[in-house]
Amino acid sequence: MLLLNLAWLLFLMVLPIALWWLPADYFDEGVSLCPSQWIYGIYCYGCGSTRAFMHLHHFEVIKAWNMNRGIFIYYPFLVIIWGLYVLGALRNLGWVHPKEWQHVFLRVLADYIPNRP
Repeated sequence: MLLLNLAWLLFLMVLPIALWWLPADYFDEGVSLCPSQWIYGIYCYGCGSTRAFMHLHHFEVIKAWNMNRGIFIYYPFLVIIWGLYVLGALRNLGWVHPKEWQHVFLRVLADYIPNRP
């Protein structure tokens, strides 16, 4: 079980690096994977989100905005979910105490929320 938890943590840590390693326009060309386009020939609200994700991940904000504006709503949620998975993997390995991992995550969030008078 330890080996599986280490492999999961390694995968979670390598995933963002691998996405940065790929060029931002890696998914811009090719066949669409959207069933809405296959079946009905129309664009749905999720069309372009993979491309927008990659452009936003590479800090190309304007291109991401032009691909799919919804990315600015769900990209932060994806980052938060990724962080929860990382903290869960650390907890399963025993590297973070179960009572402390929530405080660590909240502290990281608090560091990025601007202080307002």
